[in-house]
Order: sequence, then C-alpha cells, then structure tokens
Amino acid sequence: MNLTVFGFGSVGRVLCRQALDIGIGVVAVADSTGVLVSSNSSFSSEELNTISKAKESGKRLSDISTPTATLLQPLDAVDYIAKNSQSPVVADCSAYDDPSTYLLPALARNVPIVLANKKPLTGTMEDFLKLTERRDFIRLESTVGAGLPTMITLRRILDSGDEIKKVEGQLSGTLGYILSALQKGDKFSDVVVDAKAKGFTEPDPR
Repeated sequence: MNLTVFGFGSVGRVLCRQALDIGIGVVAVADSTGVLVSSNSSFSSEELNTISKAKESGKRLSDISTPTATLLQPLDAVDYIAKNSQSPVVADCSAYDDPSTYLLPALARNVPIVLANKKPLTGTMEDFLKLTERRDFIRLESTVGAGLPTMITLRRILDSGDEIKKVEGQLSGTLGYILSALQKGDKFSDVVVDAKAKGFTEPDPR
C-alpha cells in the first residue's frame, strides 16, 4: 500500500510517520499549495522528516525544494499515482470541503479513499452519494466517534437485516474531551486551547 496524504498538518504528518513505521509507503503529501510527489516508490523517513520540519517551520509545500520530489496540482497528482503507484490509497487529513478536487477523481481512477476530514461528507446529497457509492472504496471511521468503529458496526447491523430504531450518544471525541474537562471545573476557553494544542480540534476550532 502507498499513501497519498492530503492535509500535511499535525494529523497528516503523524499519519505519514506511523505509515512508514509499519511498512506502508508514502508516495505524496499535499497542502493547499500543491502536492509533493516522490520520484521514487515512496518517501524515505529522512526525506519525510526534512519536508515535515520545513512545514512545521511555516513553509508551504510549494516553497520546499527537494531533488526527490515533484510539485503537482491535485488532479495531476491523483492521475499520476493511479497510473504509477502500487496499491495507491488517498488519505484526506485536510479541512477541504470540495470532493471534486481529488476525492472523486481518485474514486473515478479506482483509488480507494480514507477520510479523517468530515467536510466532504457534509456537502450536497449528490456529492455524498458519489463518495459512498462504492462502499469498498471508502473508509470514514475517523470522521466520527474519536475513531471508534461506529460506522462499520452500524453497517454490519444493517447488512445482517436488523433494523436500527434509535442511535443515542455523544459521538464526538473532541466534545467528549471538552465536556469531561468542563465537568471537572476547567474554564471553557482554557479547555479549547488545550484541545487544539493536543490536535483534537479542527485547525481553527471557532
């Protein structure tokens, strides 16, 4: 498997490091300025660390020069990895809401997608149905319930013929963290700042 990670912020960078640690390749990383595509089958740990440090220092990917990567636009990058990468998967860790930029093109090229970003699922019903039409090509567990297997559990219940009459619960890991801290008497403003620092919230929690 080789990942292309859209959204190279704190979540995306951790995902890339974890992927390499377990033998999954990272063939491309992207932010709002473009997609850095490895000239090899995958970035090495050293290459990824160099790009990560530059990104953490405030640089955009379009400002990072590396001899082992090429900067492409999203559609061109998806087209490239679909044709040249072995077992490609697109992981969306961004806060982008338009699925037509790279998610739907990936699906059209038989590239599976994995979402940590919930925004593409909250647009039009037409886009939602296009994204979820091929269930084997999309995974979205980490968009709800702090990554618990909520969605797949519900899907298996439905597939077995059972009827779901009611779902009750607090399914947001971020809100769960914040509400637990508020119960202990912590200030709301302090809790939100703390949750953002720990990477639990969106980049802009407002």
